[in-house]
Amino acid sequence: KQKSPLLNASGNGHFISYYQDKESLVTLGQTIAKRSIDSSARIILLSDMLLLSRIGKYSLVDLLKIIAKLNQEDRDPVWSMILRTVAVAKTFVEGDETAEANLRKFKAKLSADWLKKLGWQTKSSDDINTQHLRITALGLSLSAEEPKVTKQALDLYDKTKDLNKLPSEQRALILATVVKRGQKADIISLKQAYEATANPDLKLAITSALCAIRDPKLAEQLVVWALSKEGAVKPQDYAYWFAYLMGNHYTRQVIWDWFISSWDRVAELSGGGKFMDYFVWYAASPLATRDWLKKYQQFFDDKIAEPGLRRNITISYSEIDSRVKWRDRDLASLKRYLADC
Repeated sequence: KQKSPLLNASGNGHFISYYQDKESLVTLGQTIAKRSIDSSARIILLSDMLLLSRIGKYSLVDLLKIIAKLNQEDRDPVWSMILRTVAVAKTFVEGDETAEANLRKFKAKLSADWLKKLGWQTKSSDDINTQHLRITALGLSLSAEEPKVTKQALDLYDKTKDLNKLPSEQRALILATVVKRGQKADIISLKQAYEATANPDLKLAITSALCAIRDPKLAEQLVVWALSKEGAVKPQDYAYWFAYLMGNHYTRQVIWDWFISSWDRVAELSGGGKFMDYFVWYAASPLATRDWLKKYQQFFDDKIAEPGLRRNITISYSEIDSRVKWRDRDLASLKRYLADC
């Protein structure tokens, strides 16, 4: 039997390739895992499959079964597609402690080989791809809460008095691990460091780390400290904080409450326009449940008449609705797969 050809491997065509029969899907998965096509083609295949999963042509599990075999992938740009798919799975299972734990095991297995090969230490012989692969492996392993690498991150922080001396490319990962530890003293120290530094890279690392907080009460205190009228964060940086805190399901309700109560103030400070579009998209991006779709629509329905916002609000409704349907369709099989893999 003739195997299906690989279509649009170069990405020159403006179309998505759908390989309908299961045999072709298995073959393509093996082709990606063996790296017998170049990295651009691997990225295109994974991207096409993820888009097709969204509309129900494949299940998310079909794609995760392929990704589970890509632990030897040696090009970091391909890992960007792997991580995007894992992020969809994370969004779908958030709030289900058992499924979340199973997904962490999946991520730990996926990152283990490269973490063992590359470790923490940058070498003078490392090319850019290797440097990025190291960060990808560390980030995936830390998000999996793998005990050994988590302890190493905490030890690096505890032994370092000056945050500027932490490896710059690993700093945000280390600080986020510290915040997830949940010690109030660490959070106070990072707030003080944020206020004291003029280094924009350090500020951004601290921002992403503090927004990884998991205690809702501490999150409420954080939002007041950061985003109140007299808060520590400049209005032009509000969007970063909002995006990070919306993406964290532990803090989503806290930052949403701030958002709906602060819309007018933020719009006035920013002059409205394009800046408020960012909040439309950042609010919509992590949402995948009917309850959140309802909250989102209730807030934005009376803003959809604004000419500068109408188009993006309308698109965001469709985007969230699509994710809700995707999650409803694939969640049960996703949970079963993660429990068994």
